[in-house]
Amino acid sequence: MAPDTLSPTLEQPEISIDQEVQRHVREAAEAAETLGDVREEVRSRARKVIERGQSGLGDALERQGAEMEQVIRGYEGVTVDDLEDGVMGNNHIGKGDSPMNISRDIVGKTEELERTLAHESAHGEQADIATTDEDVAVIIDGEEVSSLELLEGDAERAAAKAVDGDAAAHREGQPAEVYGSGQKKLGKIIDALGEDEVESVLRKDGDRAGQIEALQGKLWKAQLERDSTGDTLGRITREAQETGHDIRELLAA
Repeated sequence: MAPDTLSPTLEQPEISIDQEVQRHVREAAEAAETLGDVREEVRSRARKVIERGQSGLGDALERQGAEMEQVIRGYEGVTVDDLEDGVMGNNHIGKGDSPMNISRDIVGKTEELERTLAHESAHGEQADIATTDEDVAVIIDGEEVSSLELLEGDAERAAAKAVDGDAAAHREGQPAEVYGSGQKKLGKIIDALGEDEVESVLRKDGDRAGQIEALQGKLWKAQLERDSTGDTLGRITREAQETGHDIRELLAA
């Protein structure tokens, strides 16, 4: 029988080197326990493909390994894990009993990995705040700031500074509104009191309730120094009454 020369030939889609690199990184992450393990496996794969004569892919894998080396320096022991959809990493406040871990899905995405490591590392350096996540920790210019906003805002600022060079830079796709609102509100608090003052409260153990109360007093003082009109004093007095603070004691401190 003569061959059917009219039948179309099915061509395999061409796979780019970038796609091949990401495949190798995914496979390395699936078998790894730590970020250091992923880096070493990527390096090993680069050597092997170069030995097989695939210098283009091998060079690309070496570049990927070098980029990873820069990002994970100091984080080689961080665990890679299968996390819930949308969760890029997690860490306990003040490190806690569990180590930081990172989603396998972002290991090959250099910017996301760098941002996540900085964000979760900041949580590990924080001291917990003696309120529930939803409680009002402080008030700035009449705007309530929850404990969760303080903590997530601080972590977002650390991540933005690491990746964008600007702690106030907003990233697209933040997983929850509290990340952006916390970043903005904490920025206002830092503008009022200075970064060192706020950082010391967020990262210092001890009488957490007393430290947060003192921070509130300093915020009210700063607002009155900026605007000592009766309207501002009246608003601050109402805020103190509603949150159970002794306004005279805080302003005298």
